Amino acid sequence: MIKNNLLEQDYHFQDKEPKESIIAVIWAFFAIIFTAGIAVFFFLNYNQFQVAVITEELTAVMVVAVPFVYLFLKFLTTLLFCRDKNNIKFKLLESKYMPVCFCREAFRAWQVILIYLIPLVITHAGIFITGILLSGSPNFVILLFIMEFFMGLDFALVIYIIYIKIKYNPDYIAVNHHVYNLTLYSRTYVKIKKRKV
Repeated sequence: MIKNNLLEQDYHFQDKEPKESIIAVIWAFFAIIFTAGIAVFFFLNYNQFQVAVITEELTAVMVVAVPFVYLFLKFLTTLLFCRDKNNIKFKLLESKYMPVCFCREAFRAWQVILIYLIPLVITHAGIFITGILLSGSPNFVILLFIMEFFMGLDFALVIYIIYIKIKYNPDYIAVNHHVYNLTLYSRTYVKIKKRKV
């Protein structure tokens, strides 16, 4: 939903900016957990995945290509829910220098979760396939570290959106500055539950 349309329809809005230290902890936690989990899986099953022979040139291409594929997937999922297709663009987060897909619209919580969760799931599946194709190459560890560093921030956003939905139950959420700045739109300031007398 276009933000101006929500304001014209008398939606109330509230900005939310979580502490950067909390986001950094969540980001690092998931990046480390996923990296360690996948690395241990391939280490324990190393002999089973020694089936493919990939040239060093193709390996280098895969290491460079996978981050761009991930960004493209985020662009496609954003495109699915964004009404104004010309509104979508890539930009670097200030001070973090992380590439993000940005749209000047507000979405339902489930839409925001899908926009970020679908590329995460597809990319993790791709990382497993890449790990098998690279057959234990050291370049796979580099790729894994780079991708989990990128994806950890998006996973932190998914977790924070779930928290926001449970705590505040907004009708729409605008992701302004990735996880660091959100705007919540609701019909009422506070949703009061009726009590039986």
